[in-house]
Amino acid sequence: MFYPYAVILNSTPIVAIAAPIVIIFGSGMGSKVVTAIICVFFPVLGPTFKALASVGATEMKWMESYHSSRWQKFWFLQFPFALPQIFASFKVAWTLAVIGAVVGEVLELTEGWGFSSWMPSTSWIPQSLCEYYRLFSVGTFVCRGDRPH
Repeated sequence: MFYPYAVILNSTPIVAIAAPIVIIFGSGMGSKVVTAIICVFFPVLGPTFKALASVGATEMKWMESYHSSRWQKFWFLQFPFALPQIFASFKVAWTLAVIGAVVGEVLELTEGWGFSSWMPSTSWIPQSLCEYYRLFSVGTFVCRGDRPH
């Protein structure tokens, strides 16, 4: 019921739906947050649905033998089974959140990293390089937990 609409929204470029987002949520922090949420939501949604549906038939029959309700099957079997996939998709979502926030700032062009990296000034090249270095640093800090120590 919900999934086809999610696929349609995911296949639409974020730049194409940015204007309605700015019109609906204004030119403040709300539009940036919604842009970041849209970028993060779908890479987590697909793997979560797939992991919830991939519980084996034997385990489901085992839960049915105890006359478990639908909620109990979800809470005690499907959700714990899907947690590794959900957390793996969070690893991708962190970097997309930064991208979504920067896209939201670029589209608004009033403040933030996107604004300072796109607006020309007298020292545009050093300023732009500094902004990209900051973005790289944030991305490196967020993805730092990916490697074993």
